[in-house]
Amino acid sequence: MTRFRLAAPCAVLLFVFSGVACTGAQHGDAPEFSSPTLGPHGTEPVGPSARFADVTIPPGVLHETMKTAPPSQEAILKDGRVTFTEYEGAVLSMSACVSESGLGIEFATIGPGGEIETTPGPVLDKRGRYRYGYLYHGSVASSEKVISGCKAEYLTVVENFWIVSVAPSERDIQEARSALAACMKGKGEAVEPDAAADVFSSYRSKPTQPYLDCSRRIADEYALPGFGG
Repeated sequence: MTRFRLAAPCAVLLFVFSGVACTGAQHGDAPEFSSPTLGPHGTEPVGPSARFADVTIPPGVLHETMKTAPPSQEAILKDGRVTFTEYEGAVLSMSACVSESGLGIEFATIGPGGEIETTPGPVLDKRGRYRYGYLYHGSVASSEKVISGCKAEYLTVVENFWIVSVAPSERDIQEARSALAACMKGKGEAVEPDAAADVFSSYRSKPTQPYLDCSRRIADEYALPGFGG
């Protein structure tokens, strides 16, 4: 039996999936980073190199992290920085580990009618973060043991630093939420332009077609995969 589960650590918002909560560093200890240079609404990288900024890990945080980091991730972290190339390499190493165990890596999105659509993953989004889920075969428990082991060995520590650096700001999210409200209102839904997040909760549980259409468009325009208000 094949099952699909979405891996969405620290996701902005998902329709029917639960994100895995991330634990942040204490105030003053957060990694330093510059947001990637993006086009309008974060739609695509711009500039001569179109590269994502490196993440700098504060010495105190690095010292504690190195005590428990697995060898493959220790090699990445030891200079106190995480580059996009290093993050990408960690994702691909995790994926190879999972695949070699007979499991699959795919990326799931919500289709026009609310159905789940999958493509081979991992998939790099426009903010510089790889999105992926897993295809389980047979026992869920044995599959999760393999996945957990591969992530812990090759990716988890590096990914936790990286995704903080490319996460959208509250302003980004609010702008996207306002655009979603405006789109839905234009399609006949009774949603005010300044609608708060809780206004969309009923739509997430019982999505209308205007909500699905607008959510997909806004998620793409603002580079917020899975955004639903």
